[in-house]
Amino acid sequence: MTDADRFFEKFVYYLRPPSPEEDALRMEIDALTPARVKAGDSARLEQEGFRVGECHRNCIAAAAAGVGEQVFGWTITRHVYLSHSVMRMPDGGLQCITPGHTDELGDEGCFQFCPDPAYCFDGRWMRRNGVFPAHSTAIIRRNPDFVRRHYADLHERVGNGSLTYEEAIALGL
Repeated sequence: MTDADRFFEKFVYYLRPPSPEEDALRMEIDALTPARVKAGDSARLEQEGFRVGECHRNCIAAAAAGVGEQVFGWTITRHVYLSHSVMRMPDGGLQCITPGHTDELGDEGCFQFCPDPAYCFDGRWMRRNGVFPAHSTAIIRRNPDFVRRHYADLHERVGNGSLTYEEAIALGL
């Protein structure tokens, strides 16, 4: 398998046009009210046993331990919405307990997040209004045309040898 093939296989979602389901979900997320979420200290969170990339499971465990309530929603980044879970703490504030979740932090170490009561994660599956979504909804492109052009350019550059696979991965969104 060539590096261009590996890149295509890894990022095929970003390279394809948006589906009607993605367009509909993007419009639903756009209509949600964003909130500020405080990002926790990654080193401390890892020492406490929380795992990188396991936000839903981290929050389920924390809720079971009485830390607060799991809140499912979408992290807002420059180019995509990422499915994510955070904790609603006893004081009502939202706290991210997943180490290294995003590097797009604003004032006071916070990021934008849209709570979405239609979704939940039960420890194994993501559900929308109690039903499994027909398509993966972990990442929703905010601007699909921009994202598609960006990844098509990276794919082409890997294919013509002007970028290595690893360099292209580092230039992703």
